Amino acid sequence: MDENKKQYSIVGKVEIGTDEYRDLIEEKHEARKQEEYYRNRFWEEKSERTKLEEECKLLKDELSKYKKFVNDNNENDKMALWILKLGRED
Repeated sequence: MDENKKQYSIVGKVEIGTDEYRDLIEEKHEARKQEEYYRNRFWEEKSERTKLEEECKLLKDELSKYKKFVNDNNENDKMALWILKLGRED
């Protein structure tokens, strides 16, 4: 937010009623509250996304290790049978 004092020059004059002025002030206040809410929500979602991406990376690394083990130990046939067996249990 801009903390500098604003300098206004009077170019013209506008007259509004106090009720309209109050409405404008209240709308500005509500808009700032919504802005803050959505900014907080954005950072919460970003944090959750980062956490899930890290978890996904860890799980992919772990899966890669298991795949390497299966491939290195010629366990492909046993793995295929095991997958078929799982499909029948559902």
